[in-house]
Parts: sequence; structure tokens; C-alpha cells
Amino acid sequence: MKFRVIAIIMMTTLISGCLPKSAVLKYHDVQHIEAGLGVDGTRKILNSDEEVDLLATEVIELLKGQGFELLNSSVSWGLQPLTGHTQNLSFRLLQAGSIHCYVQISKKEFWAKFRELEQKPQSNEFATTNSDLVAVSKAVDSLNELAKEKFNGRSTRISKFDRAELPNK
Repeated sequence: MKFRVIAIIMMTTLISGCLPKSAVLKYHDVQHIEAGLGVDGTRKILNSDEEVDLLATEVIELLKGQGFELLNSSVSWGLQPLTGHTQNLSFRLLQAGSIHCYVQISKKEFWAKFRELEQKPQSNEFATTNSDLVAVSKAVDSLNELAKEKFNGRSTRISKFDRAELPNK
């Protein structure tokens, strides 16, 4: 029975294939903020799954207050005990549907990536305005204040990208 289910899943994947490249939107990274293992090399920034969930709730409220809407949220589990429970959040800036934010929160790290998406597949047209970029900067500043409060004494890293210098992704 297990083999049959696995075979059906594999055949469905093989038959349906992947999305054609022409249907995928290109994006540019606009800004990132991160804290935790990748920034200062220490192990935990949060001690429990409950703290991860609480921070996710605070991030959702903070970004909603900054003009973003929550598109999707999910919980995943890492194989390593250090990672454990992870909250994955996806947002879109209401004033500019082309700005998206992806947030990941676990016991070991916190990061948020802001990206501008192409208007139509393969068009190379990005509709992000300067006011959209200002809104992203304000959101990053607010997330940085939250991170400094939650991870007292820990480093955060903010990266800002010049989209003119970035290759299309």
C-alpha cells in the first residue's frame, strides 16, 4: 500500500512537471534584516516554541501596522533540535502589490526579506516607487527595534540593496 501511494505521488509529479520559467516572476531583494545564528554565531535567540509563536504574533501585528497584509503563515519543524519549531510568514505591502516580505522565526534565528516582484512574467517591469521603498525602510526600522527589544544585547544585521546593481532573479 505504501509503495502504491509513493508511486502515485512520483508519477503525478513527473507528469505535471515544473512551472515553466516564463510563468515565474523575477524579483529583486530590497532589504533584509536578520538576527541570531547567522549574525553573531551563538546558538539560541529564543528558548521555547511558545516564544517563537509569540514573536510571530508580534511581527504580524507590527507589519500590519506598517501597511502590510498577511498572505500566508505556516509552521515547520527542523530536524535539528536547535531549529525545532519555525514560523514562516508571507506579507504584501498594500499600497504596492509588488512588494513582498518573507519572515522566518525559529529558536536560532529571525530574518525578514523584502523583495520587489516583476509586474508580469518576463516583462522586466518593476513598479516599485520611492514611497514604497520608504515604507519598506520604516518596516525594517520597526522590526529592528522589536529585535533589539526581544534579543537584548544581540546583534542584528540590516542589508539594503540597490536594485539597479542587482541581476534579475
